[in-house]
Amino acid sequence: MNKKEIEKNFKLSSQFNEYVIKNPEVVKGISSTACIVMGSSRDPKLNQNNKELAKKIIKNENKKCYQAIRLNGKWKIEPIKK
Repeated sequence: MNKKEIEKNFKLSSQFNEYVIKNPEVVKGISSTACIVMGSSRDPKLNQNNKELAKKIIKNENKKCYQAIRLNGKWKIEPIKK
């Protein structure tokens, strides 16, 4: 992961956290130990890189992982499969 992707992830994470504070129901049912990777409707390469990272976490740490992507001002959270 390069510096630009890391910066995008920080920015998306911040936006996601703000959304969750205002809309806690969006994470209802997701374990506090699960990992959530960010996604962007405008950056398929970032999405793929983050999914690959999540798959490594699933394999090595046996955790559930999800990808959060903002679409039309709302965040959608989808499980990532092995």
